[in-house]
Amino acid sequence: MVWGAISYERGVGPLARVNGTLDGEEYLHIVRYRLKKYHPGLYGGGLIYQEGNARPHKCHLVQDWFDEKDIEVMDWPPQSPDLNIIEDIWNLMKFKIKGQVFNTEDDLWKMLLKVWKGITLEEVRKLYDSLPRRVAALHAAHGSHTKY
Repeated sequence: MVWGAISYERGVGPLARVNGTLDGEEYLHIVRYRLKKYHPGLYGGGLIYQEGNARPHKCHLVQDWFDEKDIEVMDWPPQSPDLNIIEDIWNLMKFKIKGQVFNTEDDLWKMLLKVWKGITLEEVRKLYDSLPRRVAALHAAHGSHTKY
C-alpha cells in the first residue's frame, strides 16, 4: 500500500510505503513528517487539506492533531471517488506499470517511485482544473456516479 500527496502548486509530493494496515497512528506519522517536508508552511494555515473518509483519517488522534495545528480539513462526501483526483493519479500509475513483473516488493516500490516522480506538474494541474466539471457532473447526476 502507498500514500501520496499532490498539490496544485508543487505537483506530486511525498510517496510513502505502508507495510501492513494503515492505522491512525501510522497515518498521522506520514502526515506529520512527510507532508511537513513537502509544505513547510503547513502549520498555521494557507493550505486546505483534503483526505478521504477512511477510518485512519477520521480517528480522534488525527483529527485532534489537525485541530491543534489549526489545519483546515475539507469536508469530504463519503464514497466520492468521482471527485478524488488522487484516484486518477493511482490509475495513471497502474497503467504505466501494467504488464510488468516484479520479483520483490522492493522492485515494485522502486518502480512506483520512478513513475511517481515522472508525473508532471501539468498532469496534476489538469486534474485540479477538472474539479469544477466534476462537481457539475456529480450535481447533474444527483450524486450518482459520473464519467470521471
